[in-house]
Amino acid sequence: MVPVILIAAGDWRSLRKPVSILPWGSVTVIEHILDIISHSSASPVIVVLGHEAWSIRKKIEGCSVQIVVDDWHKLGLPSWIRCGLRAIPAEAQAVIIASCDQPAVPASVFDGLIEAHRSSGRGMIVPSYSGRRGRPVLFDLGRYGHQLLALGPGAALDEIAEQSPGDVLEMPVATPAVVTDISAERPLL
Repeated sequence: MVPVILIAAGDWRSLRKPVSILPWGSVTVIEHILDIISHSSASPVIVVLGHEAWSIRKKIEGCSVQIVVDDWHKLGLPSWIRCGLRAIPAEAQAVIIASCDQPAVPASVFDGLIEAHRSSGRGMIVPSYSGRRGRPVLFDLGRYGHQLLALGPGAALDEIAEQSPGDVLEMPVATPAVVTDISAERPLL
């Protein structure tokens, strides 16, 4: 079992509303991403809400996901990750951390992360496009669960990768979606 923590908690002031409820074709960004994940082997999906949680929740009420609300969402990514980690099943061996600002990442990337983790024995699997690391990222919980929980204010996921470079596997992919961020307010891994 490899759950996905989907981050939809940010306050994107420059866009005047959360990225997750922006239109994406005939649906919203978050509805599109949840549909993509549903076509992968990653499960369950934990959606972390914060800023404007009520408006995002309305969009995904009928989806097969677990919704958690981070009351401390203004603290940023480390708080969002902790909130999501508290909700994952105890039997999960790894977790994929994804965000709503990358709606074009295909299901094959989620499946590829899971397969690369199983076959490589590495603790952190990072997709890469043209030599650039991107997201979503898979973390082995036995190796990195405590570090994810201990991320301090302002910390980024790449800090964990820098501490254990030999345990990181870059998984080349054919899509630039893993290095494309529609909000452009937060750096990629």
